[in-house]
Amino acid sequence: MPLKPEQLKKYQADIKKIVPGVVNLHLSESQWQDLSDRLPTGKSQLQTMQPKKLTFTRIVLALSKVTGQHPNHIIQQISNKQPSRACKKEPSPQTVSMPAKRKIDQVLNPDDNSFVSEKKKLTTPLKKTGVTGKDSLTQVTPKHGYSREALTPGGTRVRLFFSNSQGSLYKKVTPVGNRTNQGKVDLSKARKRLFDEKLPTTLYKERPKAQRFVATLDKMLPEGQNRLCSQKQLTQATCKDIFIAHGHDEASTTHGNQYHWSHLVAHFLGGDHSVDNLIPATRQCNLSILQIVEREIADRLKSGIPSITITVTPHYDQEDSLIPSEIIYRLEWLKKDCDNEFHQEEIRFNPASYGFPTRSMRASIDHLRKAAEAEQPSESMESETNQHGALLKVSL
Repeated sequence: MPLKPEQLKKYQADIKKIVPGVVNLHLSESQWQDLSDRLPTGKSQLQTMQPKKLTFTRIVLALSKVTGQHPNHIIQQISNKQPSRACKKEPSPQTVSMPAKRKIDQVLNPDDNSFVSEKKKLTTPLKKTGVTGKDSLTQVTPKHGYSREALTPGGTRVRLFFSNSQGSLYKKVTPVGNRTNQGKVDLSKARKRLFDEKLPTTLYKERPKAQRFVATLDKMLPEGQNRLCSQKQLTQATCKDIFIAHGHDEASTTHGNQYHWSHLVAHFLGGDHSVDNLIPATRQCNLSILQIVEREIADRLKSGIPSITITVTPHYDQEDSLIPSEIIYRLEWLKKDCDNEFHQEEIRFNPASYGFPTRSMRASIDHLRKAAEAEQPSESMESETNQHGALLKVSL
């Protein structure tokens, strides 16, 4: 039943006490009535049941439904502050945020490098990082959830992890297992019925689509700027809840910090803080993306690269799973002092994996990146032609 004028006025006052910035949305009377139906206060109309307590998060999520906008867009509008009336000051130099580096694997140990590569691409510096050279790698039909798998001459199944114009790095396919043995979560247990039963109120119900984003230095968030709401507030679920709902029993007895809501396009790089830009992942996967992709992008932008195009593609091999079996990052940017030559690289992560690339493995990736930077234009074109030919043979 619609609220009477005096009731609606009282309802608006109640909402404005909690979210003063709601006035920035300029809601119509019909939208206010819709909001009152979704979020009754108990003071505005008679109810047979005790209403839930009004909170900032619940109001934002309801406003999202009423206006048809994403919660992050709502938050941006209701959080806009009017400039204060103060004397003019010199603007302070803007700095961009960079996540603090963690002290992980500071010592390079080639023996813990599990990457393999074809010998014809294995240079001496790359070999010193611990990469194992194989005479050949035979591309095979994937059957472990990855988009690119191969067999070594000895019959070991490996999957593509990193590739650029200087070569490709493969690692052994991660078996199903737990955190102790650095295995991966068994997503074959995912059932939509079970998911709906365990988390009926979550807003994370659809698989996010591929994201394309052009990162620039201007889009990076200023240092110290906090998110206006957490991932849990956006999705109405913890990441641990999502893994449990997918039939992952180990998560029930594991601390919640072992599972992270991961942005497909990093928030500090300018990516949306929205449900559509989030995927559930293990802590190890989230930190791997931070170290290998996000920091690399930030460092390149600060070094003078004007922009980097990021394409992120979630890959699924289980019909009902909302957790991808693989995330594929493709980075493209113009080479310095060159108008028509692009650098390209692809990095692939498993959001369900408890494995973490060692320092020596990251050193292997760094070497291929530096080699790609140093190559001459003619070498780059020849390398891309060879890679295209190899892919053509596989497809045939």
